[in-house]
Amino acid sequence: MKKILVTFSIFLAVVLAAGDVVFAGSATSTNYKVVTGDSASKGYASSTNYKAYTSTGQAAPVGVSSSASYIHQAGFIRRLLASSPNLNLIVPDINGDGFVNVINDILTCGRSFGSPSTNPNYNSACDMNADNFVNVVDDILGVANAFGTSKWPPANSPSQPLVWTLGKKLTLYDTALPDTLGRMPTLTVSCTPTASCNAAATSFISDEFLGKKRGRWEWTPNISDSYVIVFSANYVDSTTNKRLDISIP
Repeated sequence: MKKILVTFSIFLAVVLAAGDVVFAGSATSTNYKVVTGDSASKGYASSTNYKAYTSTGQAAPVGVSSSASYIHQAGFIRRLLASSPNLNLIVPDINGDGFVNVINDILTCGRSFGSPSTNPNYNSACDMNADNFVNVVDDILGVANAFGTSKWPPANSPSQPLVWTLGKKLTLYDTALPDTLGRMPTLTVSCTPTASCNAAATSFISDEFLGKKRGRWEWTPNISDSYVIVFSANYVDSTTNKRLDISIP
């Protein structure tokens, strides 16, 4: 029994260290008060009609507590189990040099033509629509459609935007995995400036495919402007973004 207690004490110390537990402090406003600590009298958050104890020293079991306008999911174990959010924006710059050309990108994907993910010739960077298969229409022609363009991520920035052609359709896919609790994110895309973005022909659809969330964004700009496109994966507890700066001369 003594050995079990020692083992549990070590585990609890590691959990508390990893969980960013805060002790003995308070934050207050006129209508709301948060007091943290290691006892039931110190660890709670309260307002006029609501009170929630923290996981350390709380009077009630760890879990979800809520009111009509507020929900609080307490417990450091839940926090440790949740994985970091992830989002992958698939771009046609296969070798990552910021520029799409024939040798490094288009011909590279041509060598993977007809290959499923189980084939040694399969190149995941060429799988533009994330279906675990490299074909002509979605993948090789998708890369060829971007021939001659530059400043793709990671080289992309506000001062070095991707230069795209007015009236030409751009199609990009993004993917995101579920967190370790199996919860899929919601994928969204935003565009600014609003007026120019609203004038563009655009669509975004998403689905769950092969154990991941997948989105397809199609965009045809009709106004010369500088655009900021933000792809987002919205998880239960967090959101991660990928930004793409585009200039339309």
